[in-house]
Amino acid sequence: MNIEGMLSLYEESYFKDRDFVPSDRVITPGQKKSAESEYDADPVRCLLENVEQSRDDVKETALRMRLAKQDGLLDHDLYKTASKEERKRWRNAIVTLKGDHARAVAELAHWRGYVQWAMDQRDNADPRLPREAAQ
Repeated sequence: MNIEGMLSLYEESYFKDRDFVPSDRVITPGQKKSAESEYDADPVRCLLENVEQSRDDVKETALRMRLAKQDGLLDHDLYKTASKEERKRWRNAIVTLKGDHARAVAELAHWRGYVQWAMDQRDNADPRLPREAAQ
């Protein structure tokens, strides 16, 4: 892979197109009550969706880091051959790559914390909650 292609691929965040709410789940003011009732009806399902999405993000960002290494993003000799402008983009790409993975790991820990809290709030926790949260 050439330097320009590699930098173009890795300088953009994995989360760049990510909304806080998936587009198919955007809630208009008229849908607010129905959305609240959906959450109230099955909060465990909502929590588990967030945990699963976070797990997928961790896997994808880890894979992206491995691919970047294979593509030469962490190759110091290749970095030395880059121009001054490319080196600046290169450093930003590395920061973005590592930051995306750190964000994914932090979000997974965040949602697992909510699952643990949900389990602690009930005497008989919902069996759909993951066992690892209980440990």
